Amino acid sequence: MKIGEILSIIGFMMAFSSYGQAPDSIRTFVMTEVVVGSEKLHSDTLQSFYQSNTSATTETILSRMSGVSLVRRGAYGQEPVLRGLSGGQINVTIDGMKIFGACTDKMDPVTIYVEPMNLSVIQALPGSQGGQFGSTIGGSLNMKLAEPLVGVPGIHGQAGIDYQASAGAVNAFSSANIARNTSAYRVNATFRKSNNYHAGGGDEVAYSQFQKLNVGASGKWVLGKFDTLQADAIFDQGWNIGFPALPMDVGTATAGIYSVGYKNSTPWWFFRDIRAKVYQNSIAHSMDDTHRENVPMHMDMPGKSTTTGGYLEGSVGIFREQKTTVKAEYYSNTLIGEMTMFPAEGPPMYMQTAPQTTRQNVGLYAQQQIKFSPKDKMQLSARADAFFDRMHDGIGSQQWEVFDNGLAKSTTRILKTANASFTHFISGNLQVDVQGGYGERIPTLNERFGFYLFNRLDGYDYIGDPGLKNETSWNAETTLSYFGRNTEFRLTPFFKTIDNYIMGRVVPDLTTMTIGARGVKQNENLAWARMTGVDMLVMFSPFKNVQLVSNNKYTYGTNSLNEAMPQIPPFKSVSSVRLQLAKFNAQAEYEWAAAQSHISSSFGEMKTASYYILNFRSGWKVNSSFQVNGGVENILDRNYREHLDWGGIPRPGRNFYFSITCKF
Repeated sequence: MKIGEILSIIGFMMAFSSYGQAPDSIRTFVMTEVVVGSEKLHSDTLQSFYQSNTSATTETILSRMSGVSLVRRGAYGQEPVLRGLSGGQINVTIDGMKIFGACTDKMDPVTIYVEPMNLSVIQALPGSQGGQFGSTIGGSLNMKLAEPLVGVPGIHGQAGIDYQASAGAVNAFSSANIARNTSAYRVNATFRKSNNYHAGGGDEVAYSQFQKLNVGASGKWVLGKFDTLQADAIFDQGWNIGFPALPMDVGTATAGIYSVGYKNSTPWWFFRDIRAKVYQNSIAHSMDDTHRENVPMHMDMPGKSTTTGGYLEGSVGIFREQKTTVKAEYYSNTLIGEMTMFPAEGPPMYMQTAPQTTRQNVGLYAQQQIKFSPKDKMQLSARADAFFDRMHDGIGSQQWEVFDNGLAKSTTRILKTANASFTHFISGNLQVDVQGGYGERIPTLNERFGFYLFNRLDGYDYIGDPGLKNETSWNAETTLSYFGRNTEFRLTPFFKTIDNYIMGRVVPDLTTMTIGARGVKQNENLAWARMTGVDMLVMFSPFKNVQLVSNNKYTYGTNSLNEAMPQIPPFKSVSSVRLQLAKFNAQAEYEWAAAQSHISSSFGEMKTASYYILNFRSGWKVNSSFQVNGGVENILDRNYREHLDWGGIPRPGRNFYFSITCKF
């Protein structure tokens, strides 16, 4: 990174937000709370823990949340895992909006298209608790967009820049809120440029570079005493994105996310808090191997995913101690994945790895809250979904006729989700929550219709099965919580059973498409899979200015073949001690993960050794408008990998970082 480029970035970000600001408004414009289950965690201590530094990505924040892990195929595009489940087993939404990646190889999870500057809240709702955002067996991750602030006239915001030594990376960010008495506008931008990072010991990890730009804008208008209208738009583009664990990189990944929402809080009969939103988003993703060496045959692999939808929800309050929430929603998603092969001799060859297919969904959700006494309350929820899948006529459907001339191109399925929870306050500081539920999830379009999708981890080409059954699941968990003056403790053991578990099995009679592939697998339903685990969060403040946070998570899974479920992380603990003074803070962290020997060899997993790393972070508030942060991650320069890191690619080694933030 040249000095001229750095100065240009600083100039751009400062020009983007060159206004004046009142002091201490930064908390308004950064993500200031994380929601886990139904509990809001919004203290400065947890904020500092989850958002470990000013340049933290959405993925970094997710990785530090209870029950959440990441599948890492490179420094960019890490796929979220919620208690061992991922992909179509969980819902990932942006402000309740459905959005689906366009890459058939899962190189563009939804989380890469939003930045912390776009967000105010991340919700993690495991199991059937996540039914509010769609039918599910694994739960939901919902990323709520930050809203413009009305009623504080003036222009307020922040801008900053961060440098990471391990990859020679520069991250710049800015946001501004422009408010009047009856309207407000919020704009933000984030730019990231990262070179190849260096692993522990100094080895450079090739093809780990990336660049991206994210710009968001929103407006809110007060229509009346109880009515507001809001419009949001996000443009996100990444380019030159390396994936060291995969045979291809990404040329470009572009998303446009747009929505208009309406809120009405007028009590009308027994209805209140009515919310409506319509939205549209489009993702274009293009894999690229032109920068790779010794490529046997060049391939272009673009994909596109377009989603349009909307929802209407509101609260119904008839009785004083009860509250009912109802929601109706609809979306339509069209997905296509293409591949053009360029052999050394002969003309190009074209195929569709994901035939053009449209999925439509109509869902109804209801939640009932009942308060029996000051110490006891219950929450019941239920959801029903109708799915309509249609494969479009054309090359993609013709390909599938090779396997099944009687292929049903249009299908309809009805899915159900239900959950019940009971909370008892044992004392003023101690409570117990018991939850149980049932969930179903429809196979993804790629699981049903994917056509020779290469999995680098096990080396097989995968084809879908249009007749796959829905996965179904029963889940139960108990949470013991203690909230004291200086201590917060939360322990959650959980259990889940999955029937019709979807997994690829070898089909020896089929010929591979990918050069060098070991064979062909087809998705099929296994009889069952079982999961158990525990999440634990501890916060302790022995002194006024000292806080301890420890987040611990563990999951164990097996299937009906007596094999380990794939991509299940071992026990992991991240603990930090933070000293907070008036103008200075320092934070020491210890991250440790156990070895993982309970692996799925058939899925290509390798055993993973235990590791630990140490981090140190600090910050100095120069004045009300200027703050400097710095630190070092992986202080001991360990060469290590986590279990969900594909291809044995090591994580970054010792990394010094430094950031400057200006509030205005």
